[in-house]
Amino acid sequence: MQLIRGLHNLKTHTQQSMVTIGNFDGIHLGHQHIIQEMLKQSATQNLQVVIILFEPQPKEYFMRDNAPVRLMPLREKLRVMKQMGVDKVLCLYFNSFLAKLSPEDFINQILVQKLKVHTVGVGEDFRWGYRQQGDMNLLKQLAEHYGFQVAPVFLLKNANQKISSTLIRELLAQGQIEDAAALLGRPFCLTGRVMRGDSRGRSLGFPTANVHLPVNYKGPFSGVYVVKVGFDPHPPFGHPLPQAGEGNLLGLILGVANMGVRPTFNGVNTVLEVHLLDFSSDIYGRHLIVEFIHKLRDEQRFDGIDALKQQIALDIEQAKGYFAIKADTFY
Repeated sequence: MQLIRGLHNLKTHTQQSMVTIGNFDGIHLGHQHIIQEMLKQSATQNLQVVIILFEPQPKEYFMRDNAPVRLMPLREKLRVMKQMGVDKVLCLYFNSFLAKLSPEDFINQILVQKLKVHTVGVGEDFRWGYRQQGDMNLLKQLAEHYGFQVAPVFLLKNANQKISSTLIRELLAQGQIEDAAALLGRPFCLTGRVMRGDSRGRSLGFPTANVHLPVNYKGPFSGVYVVKVGFDPHPPFGHPLPQAGEGNLLGLILGVANMGVRPTFNGVNTVLEVHLLDFSSDIYGRHLIVEFIHKLRDEQRFDGIDALKQQIALDIEQAKGYFAIKADTFY
C-alpha cells in the first residue's frame, strides 16, 4: 500500500481510480463495507482504490481540544487498511486552505485532475468542502459534469441504529468493550513499540511492557483491561520481527493492561502498560498489537504502594479467571 502525505506529494495519476473520502475513525463494520465494496468493483474494472484521509481530522482542526477523542491513531488506520488490500492512501494536511476550498474545487483539483477519478464511493450522508456545503446531490451533478460515476454505499445498521464512530466511542467510554468490538468487527486495539519506562511495574513485582503511544494521545477510555497481545507483522520503520524460537514471541500472549494517567503516581500523560501473563522474554523494541477484550475496573488512585500491589494481584487473578471461562475463544 502506498501512502501519499500532502498535496505537494500528489502527482498526476495515469491509472483511473475509485476514491472514497472520510475520517474512517475506527474502521468499523460500516467503513469496512465501503472499502470492501470498492475493492470488489475496482477489481473488475482495473481501477486502483484510493482512500483520502485528513490530518488533523476536520473536527480536530475546528474544535481543537473540544473535538471527540479518536478511536484510532493514523498509524493504526494505515495498518488495517493495508491488511484490507487498499492500493493507496492520500493523507491531506487539513489546514485553512482545505477548510476554505469549495466542494467543486476539491473534486476538480484533487479527484479529477490528480487522481483521474472514475468512481466515487461514499455513504448517502457524505458531506465535504467549505462549511460542508457539498452533499450527495451536488456530487452527482459534478459527476455528470466531469464525467465520473458515483457509487452510493449504504451504511450498515445494528438493531436499526447506524454503525458509527460516535456510537462506538460511547460504548468504549461506558466500558462496554464487547459491544464495541461487535460493531468494529474486531476487538478495539492499539499498536506501539515497547519502550523502556521507569520500571515501576518491575519494582512492584509486576513487570510491564510500556507501549509507546502517539504524542498527546488521549484515547476513548481509561481503566484496567483484559487484553490479548500479538506482534505486529508489519512494524513501521523497518524494525525487525522476533525470530522463530524466541520463547513464545510468535504465539498468543494474554495479559492485563492499564490505560490512563496513573493517578497514584500523579501522572499527566496517557500511557499504556501491559503485564503479560506467564511471560518473561525480553521484548524491548518490539511492536505490539494490544487487543482490549474486557474491562476489569476504572483507573483509581491508591493510598499507598501496598494497596496498589494488592489490587494489581487481584486484577491478574480476575484476568486469569476470565481467560479460563473464555478458554475456547483465546486458545
